[in-house]
Amino acid sequence: MVLMIAVPALVFVAIVAIAIMGDAFQKRTESVNAADAAALAAAEQWRSYVVDKVDAADGRDSSAALPQLKQILDLNAATIDRAAVESRAMTLANKNGAELYSLTKQRVGNYMEFTAVTRNLDAVNGTTAKPTATATVRVEFSGSICWASNSRLGLRYGNVCRGWSSLQNKIEDDTRQPEAPPATEENPTPTPPPAPKVKIHASFDASIIMAA
Repeated sequence: MVLMIAVPALVFVAIVAIAIMGDAFQKRTESVNAADAAALAAAEQWRSYVVDKVDAADGRDSSAALPQLKQILDLNAATIDRAAVESRAMTLANKNGAELYSLTKQRVGNYMEFTAVTRNLDAVNGTTAKPTATATVRVEFSGSICWASNSRLGLRYGNVCRGWSSLQNKIEDDTRQPEAPPATEENPTPTPPPAPKVKIHASFDASIIMAA
């Protein structure tokens, strides 16, 4: 009799354990998918914003180009379009059944790296555990946009990668009003030549790659 009771009990425990393991696997998969989606969304938002500013500056006079470039050069690269980057990551995590636990943005080597950590919105059946997952995405880029310092982007101008202040100063020098020629009897009040204009050439070719 004892044996007859014990066997069904063991079967029941096994079924419950299998159900919990299956639910844990499903929720872990959801968390992984959410982390992948969040990291990719953050990287794409960042890349798109930089592309927009570079395209808006390319081929224009420095007076029109510099305000566009300032928005990506005059701050830490990790804070570029920060609100939209984080919002996109949170949205994609939620769409995949998880919350965005953290989002890290930093320069690693010659690329920009985004690491998303997500946590499932629901606990595994029969437990309080909410599976987490981590995904890392890199934005690798080339063109005239470069790393001017450890954390800030720059623009190659005059064959030099210049940060925001250096770029401003160099363009100011290049567009400075020339002095008027010496006065002569024929021209006692000479007019200075017009200030030179500088066209900005900017490019940003970027690829988004899932880190191993």
